[in-house]
Order: sequence, then structure tokens, then C-alpha cells
Amino acid sequence: MDQITVPARKENLSRVLEFIGRKLEPFPYNATALLRLELSVEEAFVNIASYAYQLNKEKIIPQEEIIPQEGITNHEKITVQEEITRQEEITVQEEITAPEETRDEEITVRLIIDEDPLQIMVQLIDSGNRFNPLGKEDPDISKGIEEKEPGGLGIFLIKKNVDQVHYEYQEGKNILTLHKRMD
Repeated sequence: MDQITVPARKENLSRVLEFIGRKLEPFPYNATALLRLELSVEEAFVNIASYAYQLNKEKIIPQEEIIPQEGITNHEKITVQEEITRQEEITVQEEITAPEETRDEEITVRLIIDEDPLQIMVQLIDSGNRFNPLGKEDPDISKGIEEKEPGGLGIFLIKKNVDQVHYEYQEGKNILTLHKRMD
């Protein structure tokens, strides 16, 4: 088993793909199978880098979204935002939308190669927000792009390009496992 751990940033995708390519060099793999595996790893990696470590932006409730309780006048209403000062609100919002560069979270890519028949198992491991990408239904690809809701195509592409996909959550870590025959 080999593995590489990189900061959870999209620009590290090339390091991960180079790592996989180097490890497969000694083996007689099918080039199309490698392209399908790389597409799947790319999609999973970019999704993890983009979303796994996002903070919950729903912690601040805009005042206009707070529904007044029956019998309470506008004067008596107390909202979440009125309980903190303007400066505290700005500080909290800045923390929630912290720039990507300040994050130090990582993605570990673990690789196991089985030679007979040639197949590869790639695990993408992160300690970000718990999320099972396999829990969503496949998108309806019969709809036109204008009718389709955004999101969902990435995991669909992964499922179509590898032989098996598994997800598990263990000890605070998301583990997405991709299996692909390479012959």
C-alpha cells in the first residue's frame, strides 16, 4: 500500500494524479482504464477540496428570515443578530467565509494495486464534514441542461467510470473507495 497526503486544495490534484501514474508505470495497464480512473479521482478530489472543509454558513440567520412569533410586536421582537453587536457579527461572518488559503486540512490518497488481474483500489480520505456522496440519487440525465438542478453529476460520472464505489465514515474520517480493473 502506498499513499500521499496533500493539503485539501484543488491545485494539489496534479500531485495526486502524478503519484498514481508513477505507481502504475511498472504495470501493463489499459490506457482507457487509466483515463477513467483519473477522471474519477479528479472528480472526487476536487469535490473534497471544494466542500469537505467548508464551515456551516447557516449559523448566522439573516434578520429578514426570522419569523416573528404570534402576539409579539416588532418592538418586542428579539432576533439572533440583535443579540450580538455589529462588530461581532462582522467577525463571525469573516470566520465563516475564511479564505481557502487559510485552511490546513488534508486529503490522503491511498493506493493498493493487485496484479492478477490488474486492478487498483484508490481511497480518498478526509476529516472534513461527514458526507456520503453515494446517498444522493443519480441525476436524471434525460433532462436538458436548462431543466436540470445543479450538482450530482460528479458522483454519477465516478460510478460510471469505475467498477465499484464505496463510502464509509470511520473515526471522524470520510473514506471514499474506488475500485477499477486496469486490464
